[in-house]
Amino acid sequence: MPTILIDQDIYDYLASKAAATGEQPSSVLRRELHVPQPQATLEIDDQTYAFLLSKTTSLGESASSILRRELHLGGDSPDAQPTVITFHIPANTGTMAWNTRQTAVVGAVGDTLRIVNDDAVPHRLHTSGTPFAHPATDILSGQSADYVLQAPFDPDQAGPLYDHDAGTQAEFWIRVQPRP
Repeated sequence: MPTILIDQDIYDYLASKAAATGEQPSSVLRRELHVPQPQATLEIDDQTYAFLLSKTTSLGESASSILRRELHLGGDSPDAQPTVITFHIPANTGTMAWNTRQTAVVGAVGDTLRIVNDDAVPHRLHTSGTPFAHPATDILSGQSADYVLQAPFDPDQAGPLYDHDAGTQAEFWIRVQPRP
């Protein structure tokens, strides 16, 4: 890889534009100059391909965008980086509500909701496909599951989500905003 000598003020400028701690100035330079990322072809099996398709958040989303999100590498641009929002189901929740309207989880389309089950019993959210697909399996005690927030969701209009296993009294409040 070639090396170039640049003035300190240019280096400082590039360092100030870093999207994340530890981002290399060379990566910032590539982004600031709008130099496209080099691409490579990757052969994948049908099951992996189907998995990637299930994780799309918008029509025509690139495989690279999906992989960046699923591998927690950040978004396509520093202005729209998805984040991981972690929610812990409290111990001794059982069939009670997971949280309240006042303590609702707030995220944006493209963010990943990580639910950690700190309770002694399995839990599974019930969705009607929004803000993400209805989970097929429970989250066992001590385990977690990740869900990409795929669509805006307003619990004031749609009502809260709830625990599929425990019923509608086991509410989960979440608000998902469109990605700015």
